[in-house]
Amino acid sequence: MKRASLLVVALIVICTSWFAERLVSQDKAGRKPSPQRDTPSGEDRAASEKAQTQAELDMQAVMKKWKEIREPGRHHTALEPLIGRWKYKQKIWVQPGSPPDETTGSTEVRWVMGKRFVQVESTGKMFDLPYNSMWLIGFDNFKKKYVSCYLDNVGTGIYPAEGSAGPGKNAITLIGHMDDWYTAEHDRAFAYVIRLGEKDQWSLEMTDLASGAKAMEIVYSRARE
Repeated sequence: MKRASLLVVALIVICTSWFAERLVSQDKAGRKPSPQRDTPSGEDRAASEKAQTQAELDMQAVMKKWKEIREPGRHHTALEPLIGRWKYKQKIWVQPGSPPDETTGSTEVRWVMGKRFVQVESTGKMFDLPYNSMWLIGFDNFKKKYVSCYLDNVGTGIYPAEGSAGPGKNAITLIGHMDDWYTAEHDRAFAYVIRLGEKDQWSLEMTDLASGAKAMEIVYSRARE
């Protein structure tokens, strides 16, 4: 009896060992090898450094171009004669050949946005109504054009325009479009000519391009303190 028990114990130990070895063998066979980290080669490092250097050069080129576009230049300086306080006399022709409506007022022109634009603010009357207006004028370095935007308190529109220097040495011509609420016509083209001929005087002429008729004339004289 005692001998039979020993045989049973021995058999259990043998079977247990066999199963244990089988499980370990299967685990080793199914286990994925741990990934190995590749060390960058000299060629990979050189390519990475070259790409980084090119990116830095590209950024330098972008910043240089941006500086050329964003910095005010000689075309902005040409607007300097507008700066100051002015008294103006204005004539408006409602219809070609009709007597003009004549009014007077005051204007202040100053640099804004780091001397990139001049802001023209006027106060007076228009057709016996209190009148206030704001007109921004600048030069777009990217478009290579003079640009402007006008608005006032006797209307609800905003009137953009753009153009170039001329005619002549001391003039700027802007072309813009306006809606005529009276005739219900949209986008009627007008030319705005700024003349800077004298130190203490400048003028603005507005012409209807369709008819060739002068629609407005403003003469600004420097205000004396």
